[in-house]
Amino acid sequence: LAQHRFEVEFLYVSAGLILTVLVTTRLALVFADDERARTSAEQSERRFRMIFEHAPLGISLGRDGMMTETNPALQELLGYSGEELARLHYSAVVHPDDRERMRGFLSRATTGGALSETQSRDVRPGGEVRWLYARAEWIDRTPGLRMLRGILQDITELAEARDQLRKAKDEYRF
Repeated sequence: LAQHRFEVEFLYVSAGLILTVLVTTRLALVFADDERARTSAEQSERRFRMIFEHAPLGISLGRDGMMTETNPALQELLGYSGEELARLHYSAVVHPDDRERMRGFLSRATTGGALSETQSRDVRPGGEVRWLYARAEWIDRTPGLRMLRGILQDITELAEARDQLRKAKDEYRF
């Protein structure tokens, strides 16, 4: 009986040790997975930040007409700092004659999430007018938080050449 009792106790202790090892191993794997996921998320954020900061095109992220995040290329293009742009409604930089069309453009971009494209004039702080090509669409950056991503390019020279060509055609029509 003592031998049988010893064997049963040994089995319980052994099972407890095996269970402890299994739980500890599983916890170690969970923590390792969490660490890998955290490292992967950090690497992804670094890649996004590098692309965002060094892109040659202006990029903005925002909602409700506010450009909450802008890259250096857009800040240079519009003539405002990132902090200034974050406090401005987009319409503050749009040429007054183009504001109504831009409202329609943003409305199209916000309904259905489809990519929307347009050209508009923007006014820099010193009053200089620049032509911009803009593409916008809604993105889901964080679950439950939709943001509008805008990509803008200066097309002033192209717009001026187009106007000169139109004037030349009008002038030389018979």
